[in-house]
Amino acid sequence: MMWQRDLERFSLKVLFQQVLSGLRTTEAKKIAWPTRIVLFVLPLSAGAVVSVIGATLSAPGFSAVLSGSGLLVGSMLTAFVFLANLRIKMSETPDLKRNGRLARMVSQTAAACLYISFFALCIVGIVVTGLIVGGTLHTGWLGRFGSGLIVALGLHLALIFTTVLRRLFGAYFDVFRADYTQASLTALREGDKAAS
Repeated sequence: MMWQRDLERFSLKVLFQQVLSGLRTTEAKKIAWPTRIVLFVLPLSAGAVVSVIGATLSAPGFSAVLSGSGLLVGSMLTAFVFLANLRIKMSETPDLKRNGRLARMVSQTAAACLYISFFALCIVGIVVTGLIVGGTLHTGWLGRFGSGLIVALGLHLALIFTTVLRRLFGAYFDVFRADYTQASLTALREGDKAAS
């Protein structure tokens, strides 16, 4: 139908598929259970515990969540720009152009940066919605549910963020491997001289 094709512009399906494929090992068809537990079950459990025990955000918590989420969005968009520039450099360098593993890592990391930005904006939306609808996010069922959701999303993003940092360094290391090799050789030589 025409309206379905028109609404496809709002679909984030491709982004989520890229992020999920980046969580699998190269030859695996599904995400391993330990990864699923750490990235999805643990945050959901933490959010459920916060909701059940009735822990809610206080007024200082609002500003911390809003500023932290905004900072996360900005840093992830900056990382995305870095990765886009790296991809351009890769396409212009013959050795890097043929490195399929590096190209996959860069594209999956770029998708993860946008994924984190989207969910950080969702956290901002939850806080703002709680403030508008309930007048506050630290009373009643809305406060408990909102606080649980913020904890679950925040923990999930923190865990995904660690994978992004690791992949960013991996991409940087692949591109500038010679710097690390030279630095380690120099350190070994200096250690040998000091031992003599």
